[in-house]
Amino acid sequence: MTIINSLDLPSLTAAYMFADVPIYMYKHFRNNDSIINLSKSFSEKEIITEFNIYINKVSMEVKDTIVAYGILVGVTYLPYDDAIRIFNVLDLNKLEWGEFVRDYYINSYKPLTSVNIEAQIYNSLISHTTSSKTDIKPKPKITMREI
Repeated sequence: MTIINSLDLPSLTAAYMFADVPIYMYKHFRNNDSIINLSKSFSEKEIITEFNIYINKVSMEVKDTIVAYGILVGVTYLPYDDAIRIFNVLDLNKLEWGEFVRDYYINSYKPLTSVNIEAQIYNSLISHTTSSKTDIKPKPKITMREI
């Protein structure tokens, strides 16, 4: 399967044709399920190869531009280091908003951070006998994720 066959071209075309600023196109493309699935369905090599096919056409049609932007926005769903590596290989100058997509992604990237918190709860047990006894029982680790 090729990338163009996996994209929801009618929705992407509508978003692209209506976009008068790059952020509008970026946000609508990024919320499209076919773009979200692109990074899961294709390897880095396939993404780069297909982007180059569409971007290097002598006479780019609107459909070619939409596919190229779709691929570019799809790259933003890859892990950060992979996305940066691909952005550095692609010729973004051939798309009017290509560098914007890259720069916006880099400037708005928020890494996922994990914080492990080990909580301990102290239970005091007092025996009804002549001596008192205190038991300290550690509770299981609690893991929180900040998104």
